[in-house]
Amino acid sequence: MLTEERRKSIEQAMHQAGALPIIDVSWNEYSSTFESFVVDSKQRTVFVKFGISYTDPATGHHRGPARELGFHEHFAPSASYTPRLIASGVTDVGEEFVIFEYLKGVRLDHNSRSDVLERAIVALAQLHDALGSVEPPIETSNLFDRDHFEVWIGRIELMAPTWAHEHAWTLEARTGLRHVLARAAPGGIIHGELFANNVIIDSAGYPRFVDWDAWGRGPRALDLAALTLGWPKAPADWCLATYRSACASPAVIGPVTDLHAARVFYGLATLWNWHRRGLTADSAESWLQDAHSSWLALESMKARGGFS
Repeated sequence: MLTEERRKSIEQAMHQAGALPIIDVSWNEYSSTFESFVVDSKQRTVFVKFGISYTDPATGHHRGPARELGFHEHFAPSASYTPRLIASGVTDVGEEFVIFEYLKGVRLDHNSRSDVLERAIVALAQLHDALGSVEPPIETSNLFDRDHFEVWIGRIELMAPTWAHEHAWTLEARTGLRHVLARAAPGGIIHGELFANNVIIDSAGYPRFVDWDAWGRGPRALDLAALTLGWPKAPADWCLATYRSACASPAVIGPVTDLHAARVFYGLATLWNWHRRGLTADSAESWLQDAHSSWLALESMKARGGFS
């Protein structure tokens, strides 16, 4: 709901940014962790996100509009890859907000053509390289490291008995996951939740990456895994080769074992989230099939001595 307090705050911020008074407001049609709106003024259309930043007590990760603001202010990513930041502020009641250009386009989904996914993978590699050229703030980066994975695998283990009768393989998958993820290539600055719904294909056909409120430092394979999980005809080897062809140093993404492990991780984390909300995931779900396939690939590599 766009309260009078919120409207007043964004009008002031937009006025300072050179926009004329608001003439229309609509609810953001896409799902988001934080409340968001599309706002029309006589000069431009913008996207506004409201919320209060918080810290996950288990992982220590910070999330919220203020964190997303920090990403855009510190890294100043090219508008070729992300929406342009227009303004930000805090309402009189302490609620944070950020205002971005409104991107005309459609969210990336699994019904998109494979060449659209390929373009998104290439853009991701280029964006990772660009972010890697900027020194990150020392104390503000969420770390996707061994401790982070330990917390998440602990969460998964607590809930796994509720789905084990349907997805027995997950009980074995979580055991070896710690080792593979802990040794994944360190990478650099990543989105952290780069699922398809956080990619907008703009009116010119270019991918733009949105919702950077969970960014941090971690293996690049995590972003590639989230982006490509559940896509038909997007095997891990092809995704990895496409990414490597576009980045300055192909070795920074790590071997295919990293990508498979990241796919299993996101599959299990998504399964955990579904069950936490009382939803049942059928084995036919494409993202779950991908996670299972990646687990089988890891087991096969292990049996052949591909990694230890």
